[in-house]
Amino acid sequence: ALCVTTDADTGYLRLGAGDDGTVKFTVDTDNLTIDESGNVSMAGKVTATSGTIGGWTLGTNLLYYSTTIDSTNYRYYIQGADGDETTSVFGVQNLTSGTWLYQVTYTGDIVTAAGVTVGNGGATGSGHAYNVKTTGNVSVPVLYMLSSNSLALGSTSYPTRIYGSAIYSNVSITVSSDERLKQDIVALDSAHDALFDGLRPVAYRYKADPGKLHMGLTVQDVEAAEQAAGLAPEDYALTDWQPEEDGTRYGALSYEELIPLLIQQVQQLKTRVKALEGG
Repeated sequence: ALCVTTDADTGYLRLGAGDDGTVKFTVDTDNLTIDESGNVSMAGKVTATSGTIGGWTLGTNLLYYSTTIDSTNYRYYIQGADGDETTSVFGVQNLTSGTWLYQVTYTGDIVTAAGVTVGNGGATGSGHAYNVKTTGNVSVPVLYMLSSNSLALGSTSYPTRIYGSAIYSNVSITVSSDERLKQDIVALDSAHDALFDGLRPVAYRYKADPGKLHMGLTVQDVEAAEQAAGLAPEDYALTDWQPEEDGTRYGALSYEELIPLLIQQVQQLKTRVKALEGG
């Protein structure tokens, strides 16, 4: 039997079913109000595992909205993908390819289809702030905070390039040079004297930015001087050939590798001057 209880003064309505009067639906002005315009005001919560709300589909630990943009089907997820809340707190998925365009994971990471991750990726220890994926789908930290409270840029597994019309720093660059990190330490010899004598300083303009003259060396000249001195360019870190995005390889020169050579030449020159002065 259906039991209906109302109270005109309080606006109370209760619907029950069965002889025991089990409550199935209750409306009162304190907990649930439905006005003449259909507006619903309620206290408490709604529990549901299926159905739709304003175009959003309900599922177990899942709320999503499907749409089509430029003939491609997309789905916006909130709280998990396919019921797994550890996969995504919020995400946008291309249903045609299955690719996630954007995800905010339960660990707080932000992941994009371009392979960029902002967050620590669930890692412990050093906090990775910005990760990218390589063509081999390997996640590589690019910008992250070390446990020593210093900010790290790049990965020891890959070369790091910085592009710009100019690069500025308000401090000098400090290069790791601890003897404990080195091996096969030997003094520079006469072959390095010959290398120094074979270097050809030049002035030049860059084709991409011909506005100003630069002074320096060319990789081709340096490698020719190394070979003339009996030194193999591939054995030294003075020059390098790294491929650009289009596969073209351009030579690069590490000028700091020349500093020890300059020190050696100055020391030898001082020795000769001292000898000539009879010191």
